[in-house]
Amino acid sequence: QNATEEFRELRNDMMIILQKESELQEIVQLIGADALPENERAVMEVARMVREDYLQQHAYHEVDSYCSLEKQLKMLKVIKKYYEETQKILNKGVGIERVIALTIKDEIARMKYIPQDQFEDRCVKIIKLMEEQFESLAGESL
Repeated sequence: QNATEEFRELRNDMMIILQKESELQEIVQLIGADALPENERAVMEVARMVREDYLQQHAYHEVDSYCSLEKQLKMLKVIKKYYEETQKILNKGVGIERVIALTIKDEIARMKYIPQDQFEDRCVKIIKLMEEQFESLAGESL
């Protein structure tokens, strides 16, 4: 009710990713994640990020025990951008293992611990770092 249309769209996008992950889990249990095509492995990775880095909260952590809608929206935007950049780079022939090895994943995982008053600036830096790392991968693939 208090969320914007953009927030609802991002939430729906993430729900689709989580649903795809649920469907892929059965295949993974039978034949293993390595047998999945790279774009489906990317879905699994982003779904893990959504679950662990966005949805999971630490009730006793001074920052993570509460998260404003604004911060939630920006966190979803960062995760969606990571997913979109991953899909673009996979289409250029870069392997998923190289994408998963990017250090930006660690920055995304720690986003929820950034205090609200510092989040805007850090979010801009995270997006810039993400773009740099994906550009670097694209340059290496040429």
